[in-house]
Amino acid sequence: MSSTSLDPRRADAPLDYMERAREIAPMLAAAADEIEERRELPERIVEALIERGFFRMLLPRSLGGAELDPLTYAQVLEEIAKADPSTAWSLGQNSGCSMTAPYLDPAVAREIFGPPRGILAWGPELPGAGRGVAVEGGIRVTGRWGFATGSRHATWLGAHVPIFEPDGTQRLNPNGRPFVRTVLFPSRVRRSSTTGKSSGCAARVATAIASTISSSRRNTPPRATTRPSGASPACSTALPAA
Repeated sequence: MSSTSLDPRRADAPLDYMERAREIAPMLAAAADEIEERRELPERIVEALIERGFFRMLLPRSLGGAELDPLTYAQVLEEIAKADPSTAWSLGQNSGCSMTAPYLDPAVAREIFGPPRGILAWGPELPGAGRGVAVEGGIRVTGRWGFATGSRHATWLGAHVPIFEPDGTQRLNPNGRPFVRTVLFPSRVRRSSTTGKSSGCAARVATAIASTISSSRRNTPPRATTRPSGASPACSTALPAA
């Protein structure tokens, strides 16, 4: 399949993702046992998903995404799940994380999602997993997060952290709840280890991510926010948890 003919960046490209899902189904079904055994998506599967634009289904068109409506997106995932549920689950989680794009500084969004392999992954918000300390120009984050679906093939990772002042005082929202930011950083800075297996969808293997990083404020969207003006209808009022 020609990656040029399916390039979602082309305004006139036919964006029939259901047809693409049906076309790739035999490849996914053939790899299902390998995915179960390896507990991750093989590189050839990741490349095939990238080539067909599946990781860009919910990205804004301004970033070369398809900006699919929620119903079409769900139907495409369902079609992929018929061939291999693990692939659909991982793709769904990476796609959910990509919904942060409209909330980012445009330059940061292009840095993360502009390249063909612009894939983001994060796990759930876990109490005590990490903390961020406000520093000049950004946040210094230290923590260990125990689960992040799709992190093995992602180029960027996210970590949800409560923010503390330099004196140790926890920053709070007006309603008294902890002020939480989602810190985005390149996956190459993480240290990871396999900690377990999720029954039924082995590609969802639990990967512990430990890291100490310094991040610019531009790379830290709020954990909960409202839909930005002009954003895709797929954008929700809170960033999704993988």
